[in-house]
Amino acid sequence: MNIDKQPTFSPREVSALVMLAQGKHQKHMAREFGISLNTTKDVMRRVYLKMRVNNAAEAVAQAIRAGII
Repeated sequence: MNIDKQPTFSPREVSALVMLAQGKHQKHMAREFGISLNTTKDVMRRVYLKMRVNNAAEAVAQAIRAGII
C-alpha cells in the first residue's frame, strides 16, 4: 500500500478489518453486519484491492501499520 496516498475506507470496511484482527471469520462478520456472506466477501475483496494485499494477515498488518485500526 502506498502510505503517501492512503485509500479511503468505509465504516463497514474498517469494522471488517477490526473483526479480522480479532480473528473473526467472514461468516461471523456477515451475521454481525446483518448481510449475506457473499456481500461480506465483496467487502473484503474491496479492502484487499484497496490495500493491495492477498489475505487477511497482510490486511491486518497493513491496517495496523497505517493506523487504520
